[in-house]
Amino acid sequence: PGPAGSGVGGARARLSLYAAAALRITSVVRVRAARSTLSLGLWSVEGSGTRSGPSSGMLRGDDDARQDDDARRAALDKARAHYDAGRYDEAAAALPGDAGDGSNDDVLLAGAVAFRLKRWQRCASLCLRAIDRDPAFAEAYGNLANALREMGDPERAKRLYLKAISLKPRFAAAYENLAATHLALGETDAAAECYAAALHADPADEATRVRL
Repeated sequence: PGPAGSGVGGARARLSLYAAAALRITSVVRVRAARSTLSLGLWSVEGSGTRSGPSSGMLRGDDDARQDDDARRAALDKARAHYDAGRYDEAAAALPGDAGDGSNDDVLLAGAVAFRLKRWQRCASLCLRAIDRDPAFAEAYGNLANALREMGDPERAKRLYLKAISLKPRFAAAYENLAATHLALGETDAAAECYAAALHADPADEATRVRL
């Protein structure tokens, strides 16, 4: 799609101008689930049949757990804000040490930060962790492909982009990154088709429209 003269045929003569196009890395795109509900302490039934409330020690433990959870979430939110602003070193510093063991959104953010800092192996490892938990996590496949491309394995990267697209057919970033990978290999026809598919998936993406 696009203005007349900007389709796949018209794109091929201009694709070489974009051989160095930056990869699009996905950080957190899913709707974050509600915070995990903390246990408020178990009620116990006494021998007399009278139900007693949680002990003060249990309540203190719940308070500590809640504070730890709030502090961890605040650190992740701070890291995300730094990431969105392009402050990747600050984002890495703000990430809690166990970010790689958190929810898949947290793991995806940690992997995206690693990618921006050119820590390709770390990014790949985190993406694999997310995929192991959720084999249908399209964004993790896309980011893993980005890391593998940077590590010099474009053919495997192409297969992973296609896997991401099969899981999420309107995944514009994966189409764009697949297009850039084809282009780097001199596969201009395939690149043009992928850019056209990316624009179809996200018609508002002006950067892709310019490429076509």
